[in-house]
Amino acid sequence: MTLTNPQYRSLLATVLASLMAFPGAAQEPAIPRMLNIVIVEGDGAVNNARQRVSREPIVQVTDENNRPVAGAAVIFFLPGSGPGATFPGGANSFTAITGADGRAAANGLKANSLKGQYQVRVTASFKGVSASTSFQMANAAGAAIGSTALWA
Repeated sequence: MTLTNPQYRSLLATVLASLMAFPGAAQEPAIPRMLNIVIVEGDGAVNNARQRVSREPIVQVTDENNRPVAGAAVIFFLPGSGPGATFPGGANSFTAITGADGRAAANGLKANSLKGQYQVRVTASFKGVSASTSFQMANAAGAAIGSTALWA
């Protein structure tokens, strides 16, 4: 099918009008200048080393205007030795993608049998912009450390 110049212009005008009827439908999200990582769950959590039960870390990634960033890749890193935990398959890292709310969870975290504190490192990246942070967790053998209770 060959379109004449007036038919082409009419078709183009119709397509443009339909795109304008749905603002943002044809636009990609803006690339943030900066990412922030907020620890939602897990900072200061005490995991039960005896039962190998752990609190799953959850973070939220936001842009420079504190808006959630959907589609960001978030990697959680655990220590390779000493007190710590593992992810499914015995992995020391776990990658998740943020949802519409900017949140990502490290599912399947299992505390190892060693008591003590350890650091969880987190990096987030989206369209060439990245950020990193860390927070503390601890393993205990069936008792609370400080005033933080265990979750079983």
